[in-house]
Amino acid sequence: MMRENFPIYVIGYLPQGILPEILREVGVHPTGYSIMLPKGVFLRLLIRGLNPPQANILKQSMLSIGGEVAVPETFLDFSSTEGDVVITGTLTQMKKLTEKLQLQPFGLKNLGNEIDEVLKNLPDSPTGGRVFRLRLPKFSGEKKEGEFEIEIRRDKPLIMGIINVTPDSFSGDGLAGRVEEATMKAWEMKDGGADIIDVGGESSRPFSDPVPPDEEKRRVYPVLEELRDLPIPISVDTYKPDIARGAIERGASIVNDIYGLRSPGMVDVIREFSTGCVIMHMKGTPKDMQISPKYDRVMIEVSDFLRDKVYMATSEGVIREGIILDPGIGFGKEVEHNLQLIKRISYLFPLNRPVLIGASRKSFIGKITGKDVEGRLAGSIAAATTAYLMGADILRVHDVPETRDALNVASAILKESI
Repeated sequence: MMRENFPIYVIGYLPQGILPEILREVGVHPTGYSIMLPKGVFLRLLIRGLNPPQANILKQSMLSIGGEVAVPETFLDFSSTEGDVVITGTLTQMKKLTEKLQLQPFGLKNLGNEIDEVLKNLPDSPTGGRVFRLRLPKFSGEKKEGEFEIEIRRDKPLIMGIINVTPDSFSGDGLAGRVEEATMKAWEMKDGGADIIDVGGESSRPFSDPVPPDEEKRRVYPVLEELRDLPIPISVDTYKPDIARGAIERGASIVNDIYGLRSPGMVDVIREFSTGCVIMHMKGTPKDMQISPKYDRVMIEVSDFLRDKVYMATSEGVIREGIILDPGIGFGKEVEHNLQLIKRISYLFPLNRPVLIGASRKSFIGKITGKDVEGRLAGSIAAATTAYLMGADILRVHDVPETRDALNVASAILKESI
């Protein structure tokens, strides 16, 4: 895995949109088509940790090819020695910049290589694209009995359906002890368009207390055993390695860890079984996460946390292709933080892993709409659809059929077909 010398964030991205269809309607020659498309992709990159000489070379290089670089005012008089810069330009100009940087000193050759990697992983890019393939094992005990292979494409975001087997779910859908009902609901979600089912036995609502492991097992394991024949992957929502191990042995293929692999031993379990994992950002714990959470630059802090966790996990043997990233909507975030996380999903593009957004029925929707949990369906669908348009790959939701319909319509509009 490449470790960035210069953290890069995609802060603005305008893909080619309807340009491919218009060029076909006009009858542009295939050669002209391939030349024109990268010129129709416009983006902005935020790069941190540059010094004035590096920024000056970067600016002159970009100006020479028609782009632009914004630098801190303090770089002009050399009153600061390090800062952030913003590069703006088309995909064609960015590609030319990477070639120019190959000839430059001060570590800028590495920066050119890192920008080139970012360009390969943009949604709808004519020179690349965010397509992910997850190979998720399914175990029975310690024996692997099968495998799920899932492709995540821009035109078909995945839906993760939520099954809460808790008595105190914030959303009011807890099914603790009701194994048959939870099982039926999982099958209904699958039929309604879910691609993954997420089963959790501990509420992570704000100010909630941890659940003893034995109680979590009593809630989760019987449901997993009843879902062995489900033809889509199951995710277990837990941060406890022992719970995760037992869930995997009962057929779970993904560990959805709200603690972001911070629990000792969790990485070992995921590595041992080669399962998928969701790495989520959370400030603090559910008990204290909503006590005046503060950030200087929330999306940068979340991105850096996830970048470090991906590096740590892969360094310790976790398969990179099985990692999913979750910025943690509502987990130690105020309303404005949640809105930024959805609006700035593109900051996570350089990490080249699928992004999961779980905004369904959460309190920030209620604060915006004035609705209680039972009245947040429309707001939840709006959040999921907007997140998809901003670049999310997986949406974790309570209301599967309604969300699938909304995403299908959004996807059809983007590609102008069904």
